[in-house]
Amino acid sequence: MIPANQDFGKRIQVKSRTLNRDKCTAHFQFPIFAHPSGDSLNALVSKFISDLEYSFVENCKYRASKFSDGDTSDLHLSLVHYYADETILSYCFMITSYYVGAAHGNVEYKTFNYDLSAQQLMRPHDFIQTADSTLRTLIISVLRKEDESCFDEDFVSDIAKDKIQVSIEPDSLVFNFSAYQIVPYACGAPRVKIPRKSLALKLPG
Repeated sequence: MIPANQDFGKRIQVKSRTLNRDKCTAHFQFPIFAHPSGDSLNALVSKFISDLEYSFVENCKYRASKFSDGDTSDLHLSLVHYYADETILSYCFMITSYYVGAAHGNVEYKTFNYDLSAQQLMRPHDFIQTADSTLRTLIISVLRKEDESCFDEDFVSDIAKDKIQVSIEPDSLVFNFSAYQIVPYACGAPRVKIPRKSLALKLPG
């Protein structure tokens, strides 16, 4: 987990809670920003977790009624990254899940990027001005350098900034891809880091 900057990091409290029901286990890790400017974001994160929990429990109950092999469905929500400065809050969650009867588990990401001054969420196209075609070239370059064997042109034919879960770091942007989204399942769920200086950005502040 990447710590927040200086005094702003002290305002982020990382909490966790666990759910245990018949054949359903879930663990949730989440941040709370302890300042009125982040109240709206705290509410959005809380709703996201509540919706995720509801969906998991309903799916879990259905799977438990359909399969009787004794396995347990699992969900883990992990805060893999957070960043804060005077103007921005950025959270990246990783959601790993397995449901009884599935061939394998799944990994996906959810990000929140928040303008503290405007007290509203930022979508990728709000702060990334780099063209999608250029962004695709940059992402492909990183993927090839990290593991050429995992690169497959068919998986990266449609890269658009608003289809990617983007998170902000001090000197970089991270493009978080769920399993199957940009590489074959066996290659995992890559987080592609691109330096801010390589991108055309319009961030608050």
